Amino acid sequence: MGITDDFKGVENGYPGGKYFDPLGFSRSSPEGYAAWKKREIINARLAMLAFLGYTSQYVATDKGPVQNLKDHIADPGHNTFATNGFSLPFLFPGFAP
Repeated sequence: MGITDDFKGVENGYPGGKYFDPLGFSRSSPEGYAAWKKREIINARLAMLAFLGYTSQYVATDKGPVQNLKDHIADPGHNTFATNGFSLPFLFPGFAP
């Protein structure tokens, strides 16, 4: 028994073990384990999509998402994705970011 046994997971790519799965989700029923794997994939894809949105938002406005939200709440009619000149360039043909 070595330290690597503490990191041994249920299957390759899903660590499990007492350090990575302290609540024992991987030791549930096979149906429950498959559901947790699916939830993990869905949440990871959602997080990647959110990061892409944050990055695109920064490129378009040179502001972070929190500042953009504050600007939108302060003046929702004039601070939208359609008014920054970058998201919909055909509305502002002379705009050069």
